Amino acid sequence: TLQTSSMRHFLSAIAFIFAGTAAFSQCPEPVKAVSGPDIDVCTGGSVMLDAVLEGTDKCYWIGGKGDFIDRRALPGEYTPAPEETGTTIEFTLVAVSKDKDCTNDSVKVHVTVNPQSRVTAGPGRRICAGDTVQMHPEIKGAYKEVEWTTSGTGTFDDVHRVDAVY
Repeated sequence: TLQTSSMRHFLSAIAFIFAGTAAFSQCPEPVKAVSGPDIDVCTGGSVMLDAVLEGTDKCYWIGGKGDFIDRRALPGEYTPAPEETGTTIEFTLVAVSKDKDCTNDSVKVHVTVNPQSRVTAGPGRRICAGDTVQMHPEIKGAYKEVEWTTSGTGTFDDVHRVDAVY
């Protein structure tokens, strides 16, 4: 009977081990996150952090010292903190699995916070009808494009050229 009792405990232990490993079944719907592009923003602006989720609709954002309207939203709207100016912030989007047998997925998005550009067009100038003047603005900070406007009646030869002629 000692041998029968030992055999019963041995079989119970094996049954327990197999029951425990059955919990590691294959994930029925794997979770995947695919990020949007990296983004540039100026100080004082906000960005929409976006990604595509597969296998879940639950997620949250990690990173940044600024403000999210909702860290669990997709897309997530983020406004950088002033001290993040001149830095690149790394955000991690964690896609949360609906199934306990599946693992979460994550993806990274980078946001570069640039200082605001400052433009000085120079002093006002008087010109006679039919004359032109070439613009020579002073620009401080990074910029991607310019656009000249006027309150006068003249026009610019190219409103998107830094040294446009009026």
